[in-house]
Amino acid sequence: MRSLAGIFSTDTDELRKEVVALRIIDWAEHPFVRGGYSYDTVGAADARTRLSASVEGTIWFAGEALYEGIAPGTIEAALTSGQEVAEKIIALR
Repeated sequence: MRSLAGIFSTDTDELRKEVVALRIIDWAEHPFVRGGYSYDTVGAADARTRLSASVEGTIWFAGEALYEGIAPGTIEAALTSGQEVAEKIIALR
């Protein structure tokens, strides 16, 4: 509630008055998710390869879904993927 209050520049008491419904989920304990929210599907590796290639050297894609490293975390994977694409673009100059 403190985080939301900060985002909306209000205090927690005012925010609590506005909340209609709330549900907290512990994804690590969820029986069907077990901590994961994203996973490869059939063809994901091929899709990553295709999306990792530029389109005529002008359009590039980056993000955690295109990360190929050993630590596929959300922030780390997205930042690493973005850095790799930036390096590819710089190398073209």
